Amino acid sequence: MKTNPVQSQLQSETVVIGNWQLAISNRVLRSLPLAALIALFAAPALAQSGGGYDIKKSTIDSGGHSNLTGGGYKLGGTVGQHDASELTDIGGIYKLTGGFWSPAPTGTPPNEIIWDPATNPIPWPNNNPLATTRSLRFTVDGPAGPSKPEAIKVTMVDLQHPNPPNLPAQTPPNFTTYDTRTNGVCNAGSLIGHHCDIDADCPPGVVAGRCSSLAACTADPACADPLKCTLPSNSCARWVGKLGTFYESQGPPVSGPYSAARLQCTPYYWDWKPEGLLTVVGADVAPSSEYSVQVYGASCMGVEAGCLAVSPAVTMYTRRSGDVEQPFNPPSATGQPDVTDVSQLVNKFKNLPGAPVKAISQIQPNLPELNANINVLDILAVVDALKGVKYAFSGPCACPSLVTCELTACTSDTPCINAYGAGSKCVKVCTGPGSLTGDLCIDNTHCVGSGTCGSGFCRDRCVRCKP
Repeated sequence: MKTNPVQSQLQSETVVIGNWQLAISNRVLRSLPLAALIALFAAPALAQSGGGYDIKKSTIDSGGHSNLTGGGYKLGGTVGQHDASELTDIGGIYKLTGGFWSPAPTGTPPNEIIWDPATNPIPWPNNNPLATTRSLRFTVDGPAGPSKPEAIKVTMVDLQHPNPPNLPAQTPPNFTTYDTRTNGVCNAGSLIGHHCDIDADCPPGVVAGRCSSLAACTADPACADPLKCTLPSNSCARWVGKLGTFYESQGPPVSGPYSAARLQCTPYYWDWKPEGLLTVVGADVAPSSEYSVQVYGASCMGVEAGCLAVSPAVTMYTRRSGDVEQPFNPPSATGQPDVTDVSQLVNKFKNLPGAPVKAISQIQPNLPELNANINVLDILAVVDALKGVKYAFSGPCACPSLVTCELTACTSDTPCINAYGAGSKCVKVCTGPGSLTGDLCIDNTHCVGSGTCGSGFCRDRCVRCKP
């Protein structure tokens, strides 16, 4: 090993204690046990006196340092520590703390979810205009000043649990393995297969054992253990993905635009506060369901599972299938949807003023396609709901996706279905430089500034893929 001239200058350290000066060689210092070093340099310096000696209280501070140089090397060092405190704020995201082995700060995210505004101060169920049948709509707010990139987690708590129940013959789809609530289904009585919490939910009468409990949150491969369902391991939880720009109508005339995001399997960090009202869609957002939404602070990036910088959970609900206009169920006890809902979908189809926005009125397919206009299928879905027909779509997809992004090229759904199973889709994405690159598209109008709507690639039935 090459010997540097600096080494000759580092033969000993001088320690002053009261009137005593001790020259201690570096070799001795290196050989001292850790406990001895701590006792020597880090023990509290308490004033003591006795006999002919007087040791004054002092501390060993880091102060500055002088550089020792030689050859192509420079060495600087200090004894002691910086004053134990938070030293600075770097870029609004990271903090530097001085002192020996300071614990990592936990902190709290600066922003939180706002779902039920002051116009609806009473508890749910209420007429909160942000509650829809196929989307979650909320804002992110917090203290004044610059905000930070954060992630938004959406946990599925109770999926497709209509109240009052569907008609006996219209058993709702069972998505229990994707939610965290350990409710069950009726195994006897007039509502066999319908959701229940207690035996009284399975009439006629109350018969012990009619409501069978089901295991919660077992559909995702990451969550074989239900106890892990509340962790951000993607088990029963999804994350709000990249915001896209969409139009209320592709025309004529063109109206909009507005911002919306799809749910995905992995955290996506963004400064959400300036975005205003967020619309979140996904096959995981089903009617008559309950969700829990939280903000994960910037310090959680990459360590979400153990992070404490998380906002309080906000509970959100969705309306009954097809219920797009007041009165809503809940809270209305009247049969919903009704002819008013059908009329409003027709108005939206005609692109008339006063019709409900697309975030409310688009209710099909399994993943609402925000690039598409409201069409006859949306109207038929509301008509079916008016007749009491059960929710028709297949619901959430497991995370992680089985499909690798941009791996399987396609021009139709057939090769995707053959490779990845029923419901898999062939979709187009924007190609070329720009903020919309990789976003789903139908035609070039959805890729303004980001090239063209390119070739098709396979996605799963929730239009997801993994990197």
